[in-house]
Amino acid sequence: MVSIYRKLGWRSWVITLLLLAVTACNGLVAPPGTPTPIPTLAFGSPVSLPYGKYTDIAVADLKGLLAHKNFVLINVSSPPDGQIEGTDLQIPYDQIDQNLAKLPRDKATMIVVYCRNGRPCGIASAALVKLGYTQVLNLVGGLDAWQKAGYPIVK
Repeated sequence: MVSIYRKLGWRSWVITLLLLAVTACNGLVAPPGTPTPIPTLAFGSPVSLPYGKYTDIAVADLKGLLAHKNFVLINVSSPPDGQIEGTDLQIPYDQIDQNLAKLPRDKATMIVVYCRNGRPCGIASAALVKLGYTQVLNLVGGLDAWQKAGYPIVK
């Protein structure tokens, strides 16, 4: 067989390799009607806790998410001295578990938490994870980082 390819040249090798690649990948296409998997975050840094995890995200990540908002945005600053436009809830970071009625019932709902400078956000994010929420995002640097990046806040 090798002598046949020597006679036919490099083009035959390339064609054979392409045919093998197409044949090998053919079984990887999902059949029609297969549910689309829930996308995983392609950004951020996971923060592991003994009872789950949340994800630290940067200002640029939140800005991108806000373009197609499909999450709950919570300001946990105490007291609040401004907020990001599109904020849904205002809950002090140390009162998360006392405001269960305000939080989404579906524990798989994406929740983004922010505060003034970052530390209270981590406390609130951990509280949400402890309550069973599975898609908690924490804005690193909070409102200070948001403003430093040149984005406005609403007073």
